[in-house]
Amino acid sequence: MENNFKTVDSELKSKLSELLEIGIISETEDDRIKKLKQLKDMICTFVNERIVLEYEKVFKALGSKTRLAILQLILSGIRCSCEIEYILELSQSTVSHHLKILSESRIIRLEKSGKWVFAFSTVNKKFSKELFLDILNLIL
Repeated sequence: MENNFKTVDSELKSKLSELLEIGIISETEDDRIKKLKQLKDMICTFVNERIVLEYEKVFKALGSKTRLAILQLILSGIRCSCEIEYILELSQSTVSHHLKILSESRIIRLEKSGKWVFAFSTVNKKFSKELFLDILNLIL
């Protein structure tokens, strides 16, 4: 395994040497590799943080135009899944699937009453602003 890393390092060192020669980078190959290793460690830690994993669920949930439409309906006061089915002309199973994803990402809260499913938004302006600022802080 160690030999494999040396091969990768030597290949990278060669590429960095070329970049240094043409003026794309200004650090020596060894200094640049040290920085790259530090960044690699930081990124590995970052992508495994709990908050990032939670945001990943939110972004995946909001990555569907159907779920965005459902969320807009819920934010507009629609509560019953049967109303969502009617407005979006979707089957019960399709609406159920999308509600489950939104619920698992904690964007909405679902309550069952007998055979009825009601959806409630957990999104508010404060949450949206905090989410946006947290994401900016993670990126910057």
